[in-house]
Amino acid sequence: MTADPTAVLLTIAALTAGHHAGDYWLQSDHQAVTKGRCDHAGRRACAGHVASLTLAQLVLLALVAVVTGTGLDPVAAALGLGVNAASHYWADRRATLRGLVLATERFTHKLRFHDEFGGAAHMDQAWHIAWIVPAALIAASPAPLALLLAAASAALLAAADITSRRARAREAASTSS
Repeated sequence: MTADPTAVLLTIAALTAGHHAGDYWLQSDHQAVTKGRCDHAGRRACAGHVASLTLAQLVLLALVAVVTGTGLDPVAAALGLGVNAASHYWADRRATLRGLVLATERFTHKLRFHDEFGGAAHMDQAWHIAWIVPAALIAASPAPLALLLAAASAALLAAADITSRRARAREAASTSS
């Protein structure tokens, strides 16, 4: 039970193109400015942005599948798009990704780049592009393998979230003391 390599590559291409369309063309100015806020408006703006991005990816994935005759399991495709959407939403809430940068600072030395030198947008895009690979592997796999890969991806995203939250809590505690 494996994914077809050609299907994986075509899926990566479709998801990447959809990502760029969704992140740069379809995202409204309001969503871009508001999605990182820690309130209902921020969550709503981020969800709207991720919905339009995921729709762009779905349309391009369907186009590629139909034109090339690439057979994708609909459940697997939905799982792949869901993993991509979840990882995208997580990073675009901004504090979450910064928390991960903070947590990995002793290894990566990227906090200053993130906070002071315009690196936040680059690190955001690196996160998004990196998550396209597992999303594509999931989408192009047979359903049983897709379920396994989606569960592993969810566990990885949960670990990133826990790590981010802990780092942000430590930072808040150290600045309030």
